[in-house]
Amino acid sequence: MSRVENATWQFNNTVTCGDKLSTTSGSVVTVDGGKPTRITKFDLGGHVQAASQSDGSISSGVAGETNYWSFRCGNQLAAVAIGTQTLLGPAIATTGINISGDQTNNDGWELRGASSLQMGSLDKDHFKVKTSKAFYMKVKFSIADVSGFDDIRVGFSQKDEAFTATTDNYTDAAWFRIDAGDVKSETIIANASTVTTDLAVTDWADGETHTMEVLVSDTGVVTYKYNGSEPSGAVAYQFAEDLLVTPMIFLRHDSDVGGTLILEELEFGLGSSAYA
Repeated sequence: MSRVENATWQFNNTVTCGDKLSTTSGSVVTVDGGKPTRITKFDLGGHVQAASQSDGSISSGVAGETNYWSFRCGNQLAAVAIGTQTLLGPAIATTGINISGDQTNNDGWELRGASSLQMGSLDKDHFKVKTSKAFYMKVKFSIADVSGFDDIRVGFSQKDEAFTATTDNYTDAAWFRIDAGDVKSETIIANASTVTTDLAVTDWADGETHTMEVLVSDTGVVTYKYNGSEPSGAVAYQFAEDLLVTPMIFLRHDSDVGGTLILEELEFGLGSSAYA
């Protein structure tokens, strides 16, 4: 096999990342019915570099400015400060990376697979409904103090829509929402009002770690998994055909501050997490 930079190819249980063996990061390409299936799995075991802004200037914690976080093995996330961040990137931790930021009331981050300012790579950092195959996003993280976050969201929103700190102003989206420990689904379709539904799961308690998956079928139908099981209570939702959507994580501290939020696993791609 020839060397491939910043990608991971998986055939016959052999995985390479550039010219290094890896099972924890990069873009994993498996074979599904003779067609490649790409999974972007982030390496959270080391330092994350706060790269330049979208305009090429130095990385900034000013509210609303788009920066890029670069991970080992070549993956990146678009990162926009909510409020003003004195910390420009995540802090390393023994179980992953701490994306909590400077832990100030009304401050936080919005992280995206691709921002509206970049071309991106279809089926790697964003997806096209009914053109891409089925796709998904999976995250696992711990929260030190759930009451200290007034809004945490995990899911998909429209890729080519400009950033807004008011997440309910996005046009199309489907998320998990953690609201002071209460686990919900939230959806927006065609710029209508946000629909919020409590999910039938136990509230997230201080210090706990949970896994969330948002799955989108090849027709745009959204389903959710919480700790590997599909919770009841989520409203039916379907993304419109040809819509470009990208993975998204949003977090914002409340007045009593949420402490650390340690991201332990992050992946997204075509198919489902069963491929990973």
